[in-house]
Amino acid sequence: MRPRAFVTYAHDSEEHKADVLDLATLLQQAGVDTELDQWAADRRRDWSTWAIEGMTTADYVIVVVSPDYKAPGDGLGPTTVNRGVRSEASVLRDLLHGDRDLWLPKLLPVLLPGHEVEEIPYFLQPNVADHYKVEEISERGIEDLYRVITGQPRLVRPPRGPVRTLTPVSTGGGAEVPLSEPLSEPLAIEWRRDRRSPTRTSRPILEVHLVPVGGAERLPVRRLAPLATELAQQGRINGLFGIGESLTVDSSDMKAWAFAVNDRKNSSGILVRRTGQRSAWSALPRRYDQAILIPEDVVEQLANLMTTLLDLDMPAPSRLAAAVGLQPVHTVIISSLFGARPTRTPDTFPPRLRIEPEEALTVEHLRRTLTEVAEELAARLVAAFRREVR
Repeated sequence: MRPRAFVTYAHDSEEHKADVLDLATLLQQAGVDTELDQWAADRRRDWSTWAIEGMTTADYVIVVVSPDYKAPGDGLGPTTVNRGVRSEASVLRDLLHGDRDLWLPKLLPVLLPGHEVEEIPYFLQPNVADHYKVEEISERGIEDLYRVITGQPRLVRPPRGPVRTLTPVSTGGGAEVPLSEPLSEPLAIEWRRDRRSPTRTSRPILEVHLVPVGGAERLPVRRLAPLATELAQQGRINGLFGIGESLTVDSSDMKAWAFAVNDRKNSSGILVRRTGQRSAWSALPRRYDQAILIPEDVVEQLANLMTTLLDLDMPAPSRLAAAVGLQPVHTVIISSLFGARPTRTPDTFPPRLRIEPEEALTVEHLRRTLTEVAEELAARLVAAFRREVR
Protein backbone atom coordinates (compact mmCIF):
# COMPACT_ATOMS: atom_id res chain seq x y z
CA MET A 1 0.00 0.00 0.00
CA ARG A 2 1.37 3.41 -1.02
CA PRO A 3 2.24 5.77 1.85
CA ARG A 4 0.24 8.98 2.15
CA ALA A 5 1.77 12.37 3.00
CA PHE A 6 0.19 15.74 3.71
CA VAL A 7 2.24 18.90 3.12
CA THR A 8 1.73 21.92 5.37
CA TYR A 9 3.68 25.15 4.76
CA ALA A 10 3.46 28.94 4.78
CA HIS A 11 3.09 30.98 1.62
CA ASP A 12 6.23 33.03 2.30
CA SER A 13 6.78 33.88 -1.35
CA GLU A 14 6.04 32.65 -4.84
CA GLU A 15 9.54 31.17 -4.96
CA HIS A 16 8.89 29.23 -1.72
CA LYS A 17 5.55 27.99 -3.05
CA ALA A 18 7.32 26.79 -6.22
CA ASP A 19 9.95 24.91 -4.18
CA VAL A 20 7.20 23.20 -2.14
CA LEU A 21 5.40 22.25 -5.35
CA ASP A 22 8.62 20.71 -6.73
CA LEU A 23 9.11 18.72 -3.52
CA ALA A 24 5.54 17.40 -3.58
CA THR A 25 5.86 16.53 -7.27
CA LEU A 26 9.02 14.49 -6.65
CA LEU A 27 7.31 12.55 -3.87
CA GLN A 28 4.16 11.96 -5.91
CA GLN A 29 6.17 10.71 -8.90
CA ALA A 30 8.16 8.40 -6.54
CA GLY A 31 5.02 6.59 -5.35
CA VAL A 32 4.01 8.69 -2.33
CA ASP A 33 0.34 9.72 -2.37
CA THR A 34 0.94 13.42 -1.59
CA GLU A 35 -1.71 15.97 -0.60
CA LEU A 36 -0.90 19.64 -1.43
CA ASP A 37 -3.17 22.68 -1.39
CA GLN A 38 -1.93 23.78 -4.81
CA TRP A 39 -3.44 20.65 -6.31
CA ALA A 40 -6.72 21.01 -4.45
CA ALA A 41 -7.66 24.48 -5.71
CA ASP A 42 -9.92 23.08 -8.44
CA ARG A 43 -13.06 24.18 -6.61
CA ARG A 44 -14.26 26.19 -3.63
CA ARG A 45 -13.34 24.39 -0.38
CA ASP A 46 -13.52 24.71 3.36
CA TRP A 47 -9.73 24.69 3.73
CA SER A 48 -9.83 24.07 7.48
CA THR A 49 -11.87 20.88 7.03
CA TRP A 50 -9.69 19.87 4.09
CA ALA A 51 -6.51 20.28 6.16
CA ILE A 52 -7.84 18.42 9.21
CA GLU A 53 -8.97 15.48 7.10
CA GLY A 54 -5.68 15.40 5.20
CA MET A 55 -3.47 15.55 8.29
CA THR A 56 -5.40 13.03 10.38
CA THR A 57 -5.63 10.44 7.59
CA ALA A 58 -2.05 10.76 6.30
CA ASP A 59 0.73 8.41 7.26
CA TYR A 60 3.08 11.40 7.53
CA VAL A 61 2.66 15.18 7.76
CA ILE A 62 5.51 17.04 6.06
CA VAL A 63 6.03 20.40 7.76
CA VAL A 64 8.01 22.60 5.36
CA VAL A 65 9.47 25.17 7.72
CA SER A 66 10.20 28.81 6.96
CA PRO A 67 10.33 32.17 8.79
CA ASP A 68 6.60 32.67 8.25
CA TYR A 69 5.81 29.19 9.67
CA LYS A 70 7.77 29.35 12.94
CA ALA A 71 5.88 31.94 15.02
CA PRO A 72 2.32 31.01 14.02
CA GLY A 73 3.36 27.36 14.21
CA ASP A 74 3.98 27.85 17.93
CA GLY A 75 0.86 29.97 18.33
CA LEU A 76 2.85 33.19 18.69
CA GLY A 77 2.56 36.57 17.00
CA PRO A 78 -0.53 38.41 15.77
CA THR A 79 -3.51 36.10 15.31
CA THR A 80 -4.47 37.94 12.13
CA VAL A 81 -1.28 36.88 10.32
CA ASN A 82 -0.86 33.51 8.54
CA ARG A 83 -4.20 32.21 9.76
CA GLY A 84 -3.96 29.06 7.63
CA VAL A 85 -0.62 28.04 9.14
CA ARG A 86 -1.87 28.97 12.61
CA SER A 87 -4.95 26.77 12.19
CA GLU A 88 -3.08 23.75 10.80
CA ALA A 89 -0.26 23.96 13.34
CA SER A 90 -2.71 24.21 16.24
CA VAL A 91 -4.27 20.94 15.11
CA LEU A 92 -0.83 19.30 14.91
CA ARG A 93 0.12 20.54 18.38
CA ASP A 94 -3.11 19.12 19.79
CA LEU A 95 -2.60 15.76 18.06
CA LEU A 96 0.99 15.57 19.32
CA HIS A 97 -0.07 16.41 22.87
CA GLY A 98 -2.86 13.83 22.79
CA ASP A 99 -0.74 10.89 21.62
CA ARG A 100 2.96 11.65 21.50
CA ASP A 101 4.07 8.09 20.74
CA LEU A 102 1.87 8.04 17.63
CA TRP A 103 2.43 11.54 16.30
CA LEU A 104 6.10 12.23 17.02
CA PRO A 105 7.31 9.89 14.21
CA LYS A 106 4.53 11.09 11.85
CA LEU A 107 5.52 14.77 11.90
CA LEU A 108 8.49 15.37 9.57
CA PRO A 109 10.06 18.86 9.67
CA VAL A 110 11.69 19.59 6.29
CA LEU A 111 14.25 22.32 5.51
CA LEU A 112 14.32 23.25 1.83
CA PRO A 113 17.48 24.82 0.36
CA GLY A 114 18.28 28.13 2.03
CA HIS A 115 16.40 27.41 5.26
CA GLU A 116 17.90 26.78 8.71
CA VAL A 117 17.10 24.82 11.88
CA GLU A 118 16.16 28.06 13.67
CA GLU A 119 13.02 28.22 11.50
CA ILE A 120 11.59 24.97 12.96
CA PRO A 121 8.78 25.67 15.48
CA TYR A 122 9.56 24.73 19.07
CA PHE A 123 6.71 22.18 19.25
CA LEU A 124 8.60 20.11 16.64
CA GLN A 125 11.73 20.03 18.89
CA PRO A 126 14.32 21.44 16.48
CA ASN A 127 17.33 20.48 18.60
CA VAL A 128 16.43 17.13 20.17
CA ALA A 129 14.33 15.42 17.47
CA ASP A 130 15.08 14.58 13.85
CA HIS A 131 14.56 16.97 10.94
CA TYR A 132 15.25 16.49 7.24
CA LYS A 133 17.45 18.98 5.40
CA VAL A 134 16.99 18.99 1.62
CA GLU A 135 20.18 20.36 0.08
CA GLU A 136 18.68 20.29 -3.40
CA ILE A 137 15.18 19.50 -4.65
CA SER A 138 16.04 16.35 -6.55
CA GLU A 139 15.77 12.59 -6.09
CA ARG A 140 19.18 12.59 -4.42
CA GLY A 141 18.36 15.62 -2.28
CA ILE A 142 15.17 14.11 -0.81
CA GLU A 143 16.58 10.60 -0.29
CA ASP A 144 16.66 10.70 3.55
CA LEU A 145 13.08 12.01 3.67
CA TYR A 146 11.93 9.47 1.09
CA ARG A 147 13.53 6.56 2.98
CA VAL A 148 11.63 7.46 6.14
CA ILE A 149 8.28 7.84 4.36
CA THR A 150 8.65 4.55 2.48
CA GLY A 151 10.20 2.57 5.35
CA GLN A 152 13.50 1.91 3.59
CA PRO A 153 16.29 2.69 6.07
CA ARG A 154 19.78 3.30 4.73
CA LEU A 155 21.32 0.92 7.26
CA VAL A 156 19.65 -2.29 8.48
CA ARG A 157 20.55 -4.02 11.75
CA PRO A 158 22.34 -7.31 10.94
CA PRO A 159 21.00 -10.61 12.35
CA ARG A 160 22.08 -11.27 15.93
CA GLY A 161 24.78 -13.89 16.08
CA PRO A 162 25.53 -16.33 18.90
CA VAL A 163 27.34 -15.13 22.01
CA ARG A 164 31.02 -15.91 21.63
CA THR A 165 32.88 -17.71 24.35
CA LEU A 166 36.10 -15.86 25.21
CA THR A 167 39.04 -17.45 26.93
CA PRO A 168 40.06 -15.57 30.09
CA VAL A 169 43.57 -14.17 30.18
CA SER A 170 45.68 -15.09 33.17
CA THR A 171 46.90 -12.08 35.15
CA GLY A 172 49.50 -14.01 37.09
CA GLY A 173 51.70 -15.05 34.21
CA GLY A 174 50.58 -18.66 34.45
CA ALA A 175 48.67 -20.87 32.04
CA GLU A 176 45.22 -19.88 30.83
CA VAL A 177 42.30 -21.39 32.75
CA PRO A 178 39.94 -23.42 30.53
CA LEU A 179 36.28 -22.44 30.79
CA SER A 180 35.18 -26.06 31.13
CA GLU A 181 36.82 -29.43 31.42
CA PRO A 182 35.58 -33.02 31.70
CA LEU A 183 35.60 -34.61 35.11
CA SER A 184 38.33 -37.20 35.54
CA GLU A 185 36.50 -39.02 38.35
CA PRO A 186 33.03 -39.06 39.95
CA LEU A 187 32.20 -36.38 42.51
CA ALA A 188 30.89 -37.04 45.99
CA ILE A 189 27.41 -35.51 45.99
CA GLU A 190 25.10 -35.20 48.95
CA TRP A 191 21.68 -35.95 47.44
CA ARG A 192 18.37 -35.26 49.14
CA ARG A 193 17.22 -38.05 51.46
CA ASP A 194 15.44 -40.91 49.73
CA ARG A 195 11.74 -41.47 50.26
CA ARG A 196 11.48 -44.85 51.97
CA SER A 197 7.91 -45.65 50.94
CA PRO A 198 6.68 -43.29 48.22
CA THR A 199 2.91 -43.32 47.83
CA ARG A 200 0.74 -42.82 44.80
CA THR A 201 0.36 -39.13 45.69
CA SER A 202 4.00 -38.44 46.55
CA ARG A 203 5.07 -35.16 44.96
CA PRO A 204 7.97 -35.71 42.51
CA ILE A 205 10.80 -33.29 43.29
CA LEU A 206 13.40 -31.97 40.88
CA GLU A 207 16.69 -31.30 42.67
CA VAL A 208 19.81 -29.47 41.48
CA HIS A 209 23.24 -29.53 43.06
CA LEU A 210 26.23 -27.29 42.27
CA VAL A 211 29.33 -29.02 43.61
CA PRO A 212 32.79 -27.40 43.91
CA VAL A 213 35.50 -29.12 41.88
CA GLY A 214 39.13 -29.15 42.95
CA GLY A 215 38.46 -28.06 46.50
CA ALA A 216 36.67 -25.06 47.93
CA GLU A 217 36.95 -22.79 50.93
CA ARG A 218 34.96 -24.34 53.78
CA LEU A 219 32.31 -22.13 55.27
CA PRO A 220 32.88 -21.16 58.92
CA VAL A 221 30.26 -22.61 61.27
CA ARG A 222 29.47 -19.09 62.50
CA ARG A 223 28.47 -18.19 58.92
CA LEU A 224 25.78 -20.89 58.67
CA ALA A 225 23.14 -19.34 60.96
CA PRO A 226 22.95 -15.98 59.13
CA LEU A 227 23.26 -17.83 55.82
CA ALA A 228 20.02 -19.71 56.53
CA THR A 229 18.13 -16.40 56.66
CA GLU A 230 19.80 -15.30 53.42
CA LEU A 231 18.68 -18.54 51.76
CA ALA A 232 15.07 -17.74 52.61
CA GLN A 233 15.41 -14.20 51.28
CA GLN A 234 17.09 -15.29 48.05
CA GLY A 235 14.46 -17.99 47.53
CA ARG A 236 11.70 -15.41 47.78
CA ILE A 237 13.52 -13.01 45.43
CA ASN A 238 13.91 -15.71 42.78
CA GLY A 239 10.35 -16.98 43.15
CA LEU A 240 11.26 -20.34 44.65
CA PHE A 241 9.17 -19.45 47.71
CA GLY A 242 5.91 -17.54 47.73
CA ILE A 243 5.81 -14.14 49.43
CA GLY A 244 3.56 -15.33 52.25
CA GLU A 245 4.68 -18.95 52.27
CA SER A 246 5.71 -20.41 55.64
CA LEU A 247 9.32 -21.56 55.76
CA THR A 248 11.52 -23.66 57.99
CA VAL A 249 14.82 -21.78 58.31
CA ASP A 250 17.61 -23.31 60.36
CA SER A 251 21.22 -24.50 60.45
CA SER A 252 23.52 -27.02 62.10
CA ASP A 253 27.28 -27.25 62.41
CA MET A 254 27.45 -28.70 58.85
CA LYS A 255 24.75 -26.96 56.78
CA ALA A 256 22.13 -24.24 56.51
CA TRP A 257 18.70 -24.60 54.94
CA ALA A 258 15.36 -23.00 54.13
CA PHE A 259 12.38 -24.91 52.80
CA ALA A 260 8.66 -24.43 52.40
CA VAL A 261 6.28 -25.81 55.03
CA ASN A 262 2.91 -26.55 53.50
CA ASP A 263 0.65 -29.35 52.32
CA ARG A 264 3.18 -30.20 49.64
CA LYS A 265 5.59 -31.46 52.29
CA ASN A 266 8.86 -29.67 51.63
CA SER A 267 8.32 -29.35 47.88
CA SER A 268 10.79 -26.47 47.48
CA GLY A 269 13.94 -25.52 49.32
CA ILE A 270 17.60 -24.47 49.39
CA LEU A 271 20.45 -26.05 51.32
CA VAL A 272 24.13 -25.14 51.58
CA ARG A 273 26.79 -27.36 53.12
CA ARG A 274 30.06 -26.30 54.70
CA THR A 275 31.86 -28.11 51.89
CA GLY A 276 30.49 -25.50 49.46
CA GLN A 277 27.87 -27.71 47.82
CA ARG A 278 24.74 -25.70 46.98
CA SER A 279 21.43 -27.51 46.52
CA ALA A 280 17.93 -26.40 45.55
CA TRP A 281 14.75 -28.26 44.70
CA SER A 282 11.16 -27.72 43.61
CA ALA A 283 8.23 -29.90 42.61
CA LEU A 284 7.24 -30.83 39.09
CA PRO A 285 3.87 -29.43 37.98
CA ARG A 286 0.92 -31.81 38.39
CA ARG A 287 -2.11 -32.71 36.31
CA TYR A 288 -4.73 -34.55 38.34
CA ASP A 289 -2.79 -37.28 40.19
CA GLN A 290 0.34 -37.30 38.00
CA ALA A 291 3.36 -35.04 37.62
CA ILE A 292 4.21 -33.89 34.12
CA LEU A 293 7.78 -33.97 32.87
CA ILE A 294 7.63 -31.22 30.21
CA PRO A 295 11.13 -30.79 28.71
CA GLU A 296 10.75 -27.04 28.04
CA ASP A 297 9.43 -26.42 31.55
CA VAL A 298 12.22 -28.49 33.08
CA VAL A 299 14.79 -26.28 31.32
CA GLU A 300 13.21 -23.17 32.84
CA GLN A 301 12.89 -24.82 36.26
CA LEU A 302 16.54 -25.94 36.27
CA ALA A 303 17.75 -22.53 35.09
CA ASN A 304 15.82 -20.80 37.89
CA LEU A 305 17.13 -23.20 40.54
CA MET A 306 20.74 -22.77 39.37
CA THR A 307 20.33 -18.97 39.17
CA THR A 308 19.10 -18.96 42.76
CA LEU A 309 22.16 -20.93 43.86
CA LEU A 310 24.60 -18.76 41.90
CA ASP A 311 23.09 -15.60 43.40
CA LEU A 312 23.96 -16.69 46.94
CA ASP A 313 26.59 -14.62 48.73
CA MET A 314 29.22 -17.31 49.12
CA PRO A 315 32.91 -17.75 48.28
CA ALA A 316 33.13 -18.68 44.59
CA PRO A 317 35.14 -21.84 43.86
CA SER A 318 37.29 -22.05 40.76
CA ARG A 319 34.83 -24.47 39.14
CA LEU A 320 31.40 -25.97 39.73
CA ALA A 321 29.74 -29.13 38.42
CA ALA A 322 25.97 -29.51 38.11
CA ALA A 323 23.96 -32.63 39.03
CA VAL A 324 20.22 -33.24 38.73
CA GLY A 325 17.88 -35.70 40.41
CA LEU A 326 14.20 -36.62 40.30
CA GLN A 327 12.27 -38.64 42.87
CA PRO A 328 9.92 -40.41 43.18
CA VAL A 329 9.44 -41.46 39.56
CA HIS A 330 6.34 -43.66 39.51
CA THR A 331 3.81 -40.80 39.27
CA VAL A 332 5.63 -38.96 36.47
CA ILE A 333 4.70 -38.93 32.77
CA ILE A 334 6.24 -37.18 29.76
CA SER A 335 4.07 -34.35 28.45
CA SER A 336 3.69 -36.00 25.03
CA LEU A 337 2.16 -39.02 26.79
CA PHE A 338 -0.39 -36.99 28.74
CA GLY A 339 -3.41 -39.10 29.49
CA ALA A 340 -1.52 -42.39 29.36
CA ARG A 341 -1.24 -44.26 32.64
CA PRO A 342 1.96 -46.07 33.65
CA THR A 343 1.60 -49.80 33.27
CA ARG A 344 4.14 -50.65 35.92
CA THR A 345 3.43 -50.85 39.62
CA PRO A 346 5.27 -48.47 41.97
CA ASP A 347 7.46 -51.33 43.20
CA THR A 348 8.90 -51.93 39.71
CA PHE A 349 9.81 -48.33 39.05
CA PRO A 350 13.28 -47.04 39.90
CA PRO A 351 13.01 -45.07 43.16
CA ARG A 352 14.83 -42.11 41.65
CA LEU A 353 16.75 -40.75 38.67
CA ARG A 354 20.13 -39.16 39.18
CA ILE A 355 22.11 -37.34 36.49
CA GLU A 356 25.74 -37.22 37.55
CA PRO A 357 27.89 -34.28 36.38
CA GLU A 358 30.12 -34.77 33.35
CA GLU A 359 32.11 -31.54 33.34
CA ALA A 360 33.24 -28.68 35.53
CA LEU A 361 32.74 -25.06 34.51
CA THR A 362 34.08 -21.79 35.85
CA VAL A 363 31.42 -19.83 37.72
CA GLU A 364 31.35 -17.00 35.18
CA HIS A 365 31.13 -19.44 32.27
CA LEU A 366 28.27 -21.25 34.01
CA ARG A 367 26.43 -17.92 34.40
CA ARG A 368 26.91 -17.04 30.73
CA THR A 369 25.84 -20.45 29.44
CA LEU A 370 23.16 -21.17 32.04
CA THR A 371 20.40 -21.87 29.51
CA GLU A 372 22.59 -24.22 27.48
CA VAL A 373 23.62 -26.10 30.64
CA ALA A 374 19.97 -26.39 31.72
CA GLU A 375 18.98 -27.65 28.27
CA GLU A 376 21.67 -30.34 28.37
CA LEU A 377 20.73 -31.47 31.89
CA ALA A 378 17.02 -31.58 30.98
CA ALA A 379 17.76 -33.61 27.84
CA ARG A 380 19.80 -36.11 29.87
CA LEU A 381 17.05 -36.37 32.50
CA VAL A 382 14.32 -36.98 29.91
CA ALA A 383 16.49 -39.56 28.14
CA ALA A 384 17.13 -41.37 31.43
CA PHE A 385 13.41 -41.30 32.26
CA ARG A 386 12.47 -42.83 28.90
CA ARG A 387 15.15 -45.48 29.29
CA GLU A 388 14.25 -46.46 32.87
CA VAL A 389 10.43 -46.49 32.75
CA ARG A 390 9.63 -47.76 29.27
